[in-house]
Amino acid sequence: MRALSSNDVRGSLTRPSASFGRVFATRRVAQLVIAGALSALVAPASAAPGKPPASKARKQASLEEVAVMLSSSDEDEVRTALETAATLPAADILPMLEERVRSGLSRVLLDVAIDSLMLLDSKLEAPLLTDLARHRRPEVRVRALEGMARLKAPNAEQVLTNALGDQTPEVRKAAADALGELGARSGMPALERGLDRGVDGAARALGRLAKPDDVSHLLERVGRTPTTLLAPMFGALFARKDVPDPDKLRCIEKLAGLGGQEASNALADLLAELPTEVSPRVRKALDEAAQKGKSE
Repeated sequence: MRALSSNDVRGSLTRPSASFGRVFATRRVAQLVIAGALSALVAPASAAPGKPPASKARKQASLEEVAVMLSSSDEDEVRTALETAATLPAADILPMLEERVRSGLSRVLLDVAIDSLMLLDSKLEAPLLTDLARHRRPEVRVRALEGMARLKAPNAEQVLTNALGDQTPEVRKAAADALGELGARSGMPALERGLDRGVDGAARALGRLAKPDDVSHLLERVGRTPTTLLAPMFGALFARKDVPDPDKLRCIEKLAGLGGQEASNALADLLAELPTEVSPRVRKALDEAAQKGKSE
């Protein structure tokens, strides 16, 4: 499979040529027919002579049908194939999806293809999403980053970390959110740098990724980083069951010690957003700190 050229990645995706459709369909159908023949050779003795097991026959028929529809010049047929692809085994369908996207798709169908990639239950390599993370359109880059996190691609952490420096705010936020979703602790230093640059989502991701041993380090930012930027980090920490109450109480005490209207508003907002499962001890401390801030 060839790598995407700069025109493929950064330019507009177009409808495939008729020659591609013939070659693609012929090759995929031939592969599937051969696979079906091999399956028949190794079928259990209980199977009817010359016939693979019923479940195998259904699988091969579905793949063959998708292969043919993917080569169509009719957008409705291609859409149907792309949507059906999400229900098929990832190892079988992923190469077909990648080849079809690389051959050219309209904007609408490219979105459908990324949706299908994200729905695959797979940890396979995702070179196509890596390429799409550098696409010309920011919305495609966002979807590609989300897909890499969803698929847990082996190179996802590196791609997501690099995307924190993207020129578009929405892409930077998507990268931060995806790092938090992925549990990518290796991205914490880059997220801290992103927080200093005001990257939306960086604080919340840090709150999702930090371990109890990281709390003291993060608290050093209180007073140095604007409280409004730090608040999502504390909100994420407070919502976690694996962060001990004493660490949460230290965060509340540190915030309350700032004084002023900004800290008071942040405490009140954190109290309003506090999940119901948070311990009464933490809830009471946050309530008292918020009330004290209002009275000062």
